[in-house]
Amino acid sequence: MKGPMTPGDGEIVSARHRADAGEQARLLTRMEELLQLQREQFELIRALLARVDQLEVEMRRIFPSG
Repeated sequence: MKGPMTPGDGEIVSARHRADAGEQARLLTRMEELLQLQREQFELIRALLARVDQLEVEMRRIFPSG
C-alpha cells in the first residue's frame, strides 16, 4: 500500500497527467491524419474504378461482341 503523498508527489502525478494528455493529443492528431489519407485513397480508388468502367464501355463500342 502507498503511504501519504508528499508535496512533490502531487507535482509528479500532475506532470504525468499532462504528459499522458499530450501523448493522447498527438495520437489523435496522427489518427486524424491517417483517416484523411484513407479518405483520399478511397477517392482515388473510386476515380480509377470509374475510369475502368469508361474503358469497358469504350471497348464494347469498338469491339462489339456477336
